Amino acid sequence: MKRVIFSTLCCVSLTASAAMAYDPVGDRAAKILANYNQTGEFVRCVSYRNLKGIKILDDDKILFVTKDNKRLLNTMSTSCNRLGVDRQLSFQNGISKICARDVVNTARGGCNLGKFEKLEEISFEKILNNFLVKK
Repeated sequence: MKRVIFSTLCCVSLTASAAMAYDPVGDRAAKILANYNQTGEFVRCVSYRNLKGIKILDDDKILFVTKDNKRLLNTMSTSCNRLGVDRQLSFQNGISKICARDVVNTARGGCNLGKFEKLEEISFEKILNNFLVKK
């Protein structure tokens, strides 16, 4: 009987810990994108060599960071099943650039990229100015 109670308590404890650590995919994307303004300016391709990093935001949004610290948001043509949860993708070997409509490979199959939208980082000064102007 003691073993059953102990096992149950361990299970409940682990489940509660996992639930508290869970960060919903949409919330994670919204928190990151809140630091940027979407400019409405798009580029079709990005040089693979110019990439510094890639951050998967959710099932249809990927943030690309260039070596000169510019941010580009790629919103995929269609939602890519569980990409935001798995957070894994790969590109074809030997490519020099990544373009809209290219297929990226994920744990669940292939997905098509969309256009790359230039993002502008929101500076503290801009936030403060917007706040002061509204009052």
